[in-house]
Amino acid sequence: DERLAEHRKEMNERFAKIEERLAKSDERFVSLIEKMDERLAEHRKEMNERFLELRKEMNEQFAELIEKLTVTH
Repeated sequence: DERLAEHRKEMNERFAKIEERLAKSDERFVSLIEKMDERLAEHRKEMNERFLELRKEMNEQFAELIEKLTVTH
């Protein structure tokens, strides 16, 4: 009976440690996801800014081209 009680106690302690490790892993995983979400949002914002800048440049170049074509004809 004593050995069984001791074994149960050891198993409970092991399970408690495992649960503690899992909780820490969950926290790290959540933190990692949050960081990835932040980076993705930053990247998306940067890409949108680049796209708008490129679009503006293309519109300007297109306008210049049209102006050149209409002036020469």
